[in-house]
Amino acid sequence: MTKLKCQINSNSQILNYYNLNGILSYLKIDIFLSLFMVHFSFKNIASLILMFYIIGCASMEYTNQKNEADNYYFSSPAAAIPIITDLLEKENFKILARYYDLEGSDIRLSELKSGEFFIRRERPEVAHPGGYWRYKHPFAPGFKYKGVQATARESIYMIEVSISIDQGPDSPEQLGMSHFYMIQSEKGWKILPEKVEM
Repeated sequence: MTKLKCQINSNSQILNYYNLNGILSYLKIDIFLSLFMVHFSFKNIASLILMFYIIGCASMEYTNQKNEADNYYFSSPAAAIPIITDLLEKENFKILARYYDLEGSDIRLSELKSGEFFIRRERPEVAHPGGYWRYKHPFAPGFKYKGVQATARESIYMIEVSISIDQGPDSPEQLGMSHFYMIQSEKGWKILPEKVEM
């Protein structure tokens, strides 16, 4: 009985020894991995910061290029009239919106792209039979370039357009006049959505 008890105690000590070694080995591995991760983190933190900086710069450059590509310019007010007319007739408002300078304006780009800014859907009580009432900005198709006038604000001009309306054989020809505003920069001319003080 004593011999068996001693053997059991010996076996328990052996098991405890191996369990203790296993725990210590596990702790050593865990500590090693923790120290490795800390070392890795500190060693590569500069590289990570540099990587994110490069990615951020590339993203900003892409955004700037995209915004630049989304902005269209006219070469002159006279050249702008037929382009605007064509876009209005085709109701290509998304392209026409790119020719507008909305900086400092309360008008949203979504209003332009949807056509809400350009087209009046409901006919007013008093309306010209030619359908000019449908176009709110910058003018109705059919108008032609007439001239440019300077305003009190630098680089901003009033663009005059006109249209000859045939009233029939017994009536004199009627001349219709309208205007809108454009801003000039080194890149070209853009349309302004609002009125400007002369």
